[in-house]
Amino acid sequence: MNKQAFLDALYHHLKALPKAERQQHIDYYAEMIDDRMEEGFDEESAVGALGNTADIAAQIIGEAPQKTSKKYSVWVILLVVLGSPLWISLLLAAASVVLAIMISIAALYIALWCIPISLYATDLSLLLAFFAGIAGGVFYLVQSIPMPGIALLGAGLVCAGFSVLLFFFCNLLSRLLLKLGKWLLKTAVRLIRRKGKKQ
Repeated sequence: MNKQAFLDALYHHLKALPKAERQQHIDYYAEMIDDRMEEGFDEESAVGALGNTADIAAQIIGEAPQKTSKKYSVWVILLVVLGSPLWISLLLAAASVVLAIMISIAALYIALWCIPISLYATDLSLLLAFFAGIAGGVFYLVQSIPMPGIALLGAGLVCAGFSVLLFFFCNLLSRLLLKLGKWLLKTAVRLIRRKGKKQ
């Protein structure tokens, strides 16, 4: 085996080590082969005197200091287990606060819908007042009582006007509340997705 083949094989057997550390060992053995060749050995003899690349790599890896990541992970697991009463209670408290905020927002949104619902009820009562005023006005006019009849007809028409205006206002308010609801829903979904990605 020549020098380059030996170094390539050794590099391959040392793949468990970091690249920089591997290169240090390759440089060391390349220098060792060069030194032996300067002493008079031919290339194959200098390489053969070093031994099998698999055995050399096994010895190097066996002597390499063990990584501390396993020890670190044991400490992390130990801290997580011992600190679980604290972090679980903090996690539950945070979840409770988020849930309370979401329930409060939902309750506020439902309460806001009470406004257009009550306005629609008022609009319906104005519409009923319009029909009652017209019916009452016609009744009085048929009975030849003009003043109350005209007053009731006028009041009925006024109620009809207010009813139309209130109906358009209620529709506008309902559309705004629907947009607000969509925005709140999109915001909540976005926040949940962000939390999911972070985890």
